[in-house]
Amino acid sequence: MALNYTTSYGSPVNYPHAAQRVSTTGPALLQDFHHIDSLAHLARERIPERLVHAKGAGAYGYFQLTQPLDDLTSQPIFLKTNVGNKVKATVRFSTVAGESGSADTSRDPHGIAIKLKTDQGNLDWVCLNTPIFFIRDPAKYPDLTHATKRNPQTNLKDHDMFWDFFSQNPETVHQIMILFSDRGTPDGFHQQHAHAGTTFKFVKENDNGTTSFIYYKLHVRTTQVKTLTAAQATTLAGTDPDYGTRLLYDAIETANSKPGHTENDFPHWTVYIQTMTPEQAKGEFAHIAFDVTKVWPQSKFPLREIGKLVLNENPKNYFDEIEQLGFSPSHLIPYVEATPDPLLQARLFIYPDTQRYRLGVNNKQLPCNAPLPETKIANYQRAGMASYVSQGNRPNYQSSTQSLNFVGPKGAIDSQINDNKRQEIFDGSAYRDLSMVTADDFVQPRYLWETVWNDAQKQTFVDNVSGHLKVVKNPAIIQNQLLVFYEVDPILAERIAKAIGVPFIPPPKIRSNFLITTTMANYTTSYGSPVNVPHAAQRLGTNGPALLQDFHHIDNLAHLARERIPERLVHAKGAGAYGIFKLTKSLVDITSQTVFHDITAPPIPCTVRFSTVGGESGSADTARDPHGFAIKLKTEQGNLDWVCLNTPTFFIRDPAKYPDLTHATKRNPQTNLKDHDMFWDFFSRNPETVHQIMMLFSDRGTPNGFHQQHGHAGTTFKFVKENANGTTSFTYYKLHVRTSEVKTLTAAQATELAGTDPDYGTKLLYDAIETARNKPAPTDEDFPHWTVYIQTMTHEQATGQFAKIAFDVTKVWPHADFPLREIGKLILDKNPQNYFDEIEQLAFSPSHLIPYVETSPDPLLQARLFIYPDTQRYRLGVNNKQLPCNAPHPDAKVANYQRAGKASFVSQGNRPNYQSSTQSLNFVGPKGAIDSQINDNKRQEIFNGSVYRDLSTIKIPDDFEQPFDLWARVWSENERVAFVNNVSAHLKGVKNPAIVQEQLYVFYQVDPGLAQGIAQKLGVVFDPKLHSNFVHFFITTTMSFNYTTSYGSPVNYPHAAQRVGTTGPALLQDYHHIDNLAHLARERIPERIVHAKGAGAYGYFQLTQPLDDLTSQPIFLKTNVGAKVQATVRFSTVAGESGSADTSRDPHGIAVKLKTDQGNLDWVCLNTPIFFIRDPA
Repeated sequence: MALNYTTSYGSPVNYPHAAQRVSTTGPALLQDFHHIDSLAHLARERIPERLVHAKGAGAYGYFQLTQPLDDLTSQPIFLKTNVGNKVKATVRFSTVAGESGSADTSRDPHGIAIKLKTDQGNLDWVCLNTPIFFIRDPAKYPDLTHATKRNPQTNLKDHDMFWDFFSQNPETVHQIMILFSDRGTPDGFHQQHAHAGTTFKFVKENDNGTTSFIYYKLHVRTTQVKTLTAAQATTLAGTDPDYGTRLLYDAIETANSKPGHTENDFPHWTVYIQTMTPEQAKGEFAHIAFDVTKVWPQSKFPLREIGKLVLNENPKNYFDEIEQLGFSPSHLIPYVEATPDPLLQARLFIYPDTQRYRLGVNNKQLPCNAPLPETKIANYQRAGMASYVSQGNRPNYQSSTQSLNFVGPKGAIDSQINDNKRQEIFDGSAYRDLSMVTADDFVQPRYLWETVWNDAQKQTFVDNVSGHLKVVKNPAIIQNQLLVFYEVDPILAERIAKAIGVPFIPPPKIRSNFLITTTMANYTTSYGSPVNVPHAAQRLGTNGPALLQDFHHIDNLAHLARERIPERLVHAKGAGAYGIFKLTKSLVDITSQTVFHDITAPPIPCTVRFSTVGGESGSADTARDPHGFAIKLKTEQGNLDWVCLNTPTFFIRDPAKYPDLTHATKRNPQTNLKDHDMFWDFFSRNPETVHQIMMLFSDRGTPNGFHQQHGHAGTTFKFVKENANGTTSFTYYKLHVRTSEVKTLTAAQATELAGTDPDYGTKLLYDAIETARNKPAPTDEDFPHWTVYIQTMTHEQATGQFAKIAFDVTKVWPHADFPLREIGKLILDKNPQNYFDEIEQLAFSPSHLIPYVETSPDPLLQARLFIYPDTQRYRLGVNNKQLPCNAPHPDAKVANYQRAGKASFVSQGNRPNYQSSTQSLNFVGPKGAIDSQINDNKRQEIFNGSVYRDLSTIKIPDDFEQPFDLWARVWSENERVAFVNNVSAHLKGVKNPAIVQEQLYVFYQVDPGLAQGIAQKLGVVFDPKLHSNFVHFFITTTMSFNYTTSYGSPVNYPHAAQRVGTTGPALLQDYHHIDNLAHLARERIPERIVHAKGAGAYGYFQLTQPLDDLTSQPIFLKTNVGAKVQATVRFSTVAGESGSADTSRDPHGIAVKLKTDQGNLDWVCLNTPIFFIRDPA
């Protein structure tokens, strides 16, 4: 039985795809909870992607023990009694460096993470498709990640960064050689091996009461590794970027549909281990035991089979079941333990810490991560955001009456502590390993080159690595990397140098480390204190575990785990630049906004971001997609945002359909693949989309670079003018930003570039600006530039002859009736210095308006006024408007009652944060303030009617007149042929023939010949007779500041919500009201779990007695006696919440922050010289 559609809290909804508004032409309503809830949820559907392993696929299956390990461990799942038993497994495959929309076939290490759900907890095997890794010292991990990601300025993959890091860290050469062999481009996710890489240990309780342990490495091997050549991988990146995901899904579905299928029909692997005794690890093989840049030779440590892994079920919902998976090598079960492997030590921290950030502190409660029901969770962790699973009323501390049992299995994860018979003994002080490179680092790479690879494999490696190195711009980096290859084998270095076409002079000897002396500033911690050896982690002695006291290492990893914020749900992939807007024609006749009056005024600074709409952050710039073109003008009266697309129309006019539109053009929630059936199912059922579909599948859908396209705001705004006679008037307008020549790509060119250069548009924009800047005397025309136009429509036209197009974004305003009127020039003349800070954090919204520039009842605009800023509140935080990239012009003084909230950078001082009778803000601002039109019937629209839902009924011929004009009168014959080819190629991917027929009927309404031409191209029969017609579908103060919005524009009546008439419902267009409420809802950041209640003050610390005999720290030396160091002090109670009494019996905190010229020094104190416990556990 079909389910009834409901709200998120379970109440039925009759018309979920029609937004409420005032009568048939009025604004949207704030009372339409379901519409607002849908948009607000949509804005939050993206969580931060994984910093590494972002793109992936997954499946379910089982691990089955085939060969017992009774001689090695006491863990029951590996014992003889469990041979043949199946343990539930969830597996996720991934690339490492690519973003969520990147190609599966990129040259990259590939992840294979396996979660076994045992009755004693989850055991995670976190693997790569290579048995080694780039580095052994985890302190280098942030640098490795950054060097293989995007350039922070250009936001492009950077070959110089890549090879600069690897050439300075020669221990990476072993992994580099495997990566640039064909193993770096596996043929599908499931046709490759998996290797845990780092070393673990099995523990055994012996019959005589003693314990023993043995080290092991895990290998999960397929019967046949299949790889792609570099050319095949590149082609597939363009034609099918989700190739590996699709192959895995289809392999499982094909096997399940096969009659009498066996486990060998499914993707399957044999699981092996290699083992090493503690004596071997301390003796002859100490140099490889815990060094993940090296393998354990199988001749010395043979593979031992233990079981098999079979994948036989696809997920039903990719996000819930796969994307939310949280893997960690710290997820161990009794008798399976960690080792001092340095990289493992760091991963024990960063993996779960990353999941706490991405998924929340209770991520282990999510069904995909939760252990089996029979594994009863019992600890003292409680509460935290999104706590789904209760531990009831048990005390959340070690109670004397209801305490938990600490005497668990002998093999519990910390049983080895204080048990010298079953763990390693480490002697030595705190130690930093500089990862000195020795001759031993080249032994295994040399063996791989000289002995393992045949001539063809050697040539493939030389071709692959030279092809990548050729792109490096700095010749010194190439030479540095050739030096590394020279240490592997001189012939190898000479062959690569010859392939690149550069001379190579052999070195006297290899460098011992990568510490480079420069004239740059000293390296410091995040709080400003200098660090001598930031790329070496502290550990106990030369072979012991990592130390908790190594704050900088932990801080680096914790920050790295949080570098990804949620990507935009739409417009995720983009590029940006700075520029200016120059007014060339005055608009004094239609608006009182002075920005548009004086053509001799200085240019207005602006920031522009270009984007694709549907692709994720790693997708191709050349994908067929509407392209975003967002412009932020920083005026002295606040920010004015022009939010445009490269098409003058949009798919829908009713914003209630926006969530469905977004979902249908994104990935299938089960397969995580782009789905042609979903795409065309939506568009065929919503025929008003056909106009935009025709533009999308013309060559305008694949522009040749971001900056060689037009921009169109699409939705309708209005200019307001205060007339000389005291009256006001307004004019509706549409904005157009037109380049001198639109350049497009053919479908074939776009597909090829998606494979060879997915960042093509970003690179083209960056290079165009740099090329112009490098000219001796560049002019405006040398830079990317556009002419800005408007079309205007009177209120009488909008309510009369042209009512059907005035506020319908699926239609254009014909130039014949509404000619273009030039207003200015847009020039982009500067690239950003840091892409994330300056471009990725940009927050655009059509609600960012300035006086005398106002909204209209355009239905889509009404929804965008809410969802755009609401999305940014989620992505960037409630104070996103304070970020430098979003903050208004310095002369646009922000003054309102919004305060606090997470990451509040800009203070409004000690002004009251409410409407005070003594220090209130001025509400009588400019006549054109953003709400001046309220209660002024002479300057705003009059709406007669009750609250109304428009069902978006398709009107024939209204909804097809303009598409017909585009097809029959505007396009040339070549453009018509290109459209038929493009759209039929996409429709061919649809599996359900009924959907194809529905869409053909839509095209039939445009022109019968168009529908028949596409049908013929598809090879299907189309009979329009088989289809039915479309039927569905105020206080005066003396303060010096005017009250403003959060982005700097003045407001006259901030304490009066807009509504329909004097008794009607509130309006969705009342942006300031919604922004105020939304900010208010986010003003509280999580309080401290301890020390919540407190007070603070500023002051100084003054040295009175020097400590020259004890320390060399300058602030404590005789020369600084009497000097004052700035101090901030916070006093607190410990256990009480933020509203508790200051006089409660409680330890009291006194935290002192000294801001020295060498960094911050924090003294974190109590009012007692002792504490309750000494063991931090």
